[in-house]
Amino acid sequence: KIQQLQEKITNADQRKKEALSEIEAQHAEEIAAREELLASQRQLWKASEAKLRTELARKDSEIVTQQEALDSNTMELKKELDDTRKELEHVKKSVEDAEALKTKLATKQTSLEQLQKELISEQARHESTEEDLRVQLAKLEGRLSA
Repeated sequence: KIQQLQEKITNADQRKKEALSEIEAQHAEEIAAREELLASQRQLWKASEAKLRTELARKDSEIVTQQEALDSNTMELKKELDDTRKELEHVKKSVEDAEALKTKLATKQTSLEQLQKELISEQARHESTEEDLRVQLAKLEGRLSA
């Protein structure tokens, strides 16, 4: 029985270590992936925004300088400008989506921290149980030696 208890304690310690390692690895992978995605989204948005702002400025300039001479082209340029603005709104939506993802990541981070707290609590409970088992083992050893 003593040997079985010792094996159970050893097995429980091993499972606890494996579970903690797995949770930490998953946490690190999830954070890295989300940070990478968020960084990628930010870079994409910044590049798109700069491109679209440049394009918007160019189109505005064309409209101002050519409006009197090119009345027939004005409507087409305004359409292109509207498309550019729609594209900018699309990029802004992508940024909002990225911010929502960031919020979701923060929520998951909080959940993960809660899980880690629960794991620590479970570890403490396990250690207490382990200590109880050691006391019982010592009592049994005492009885056996008596």
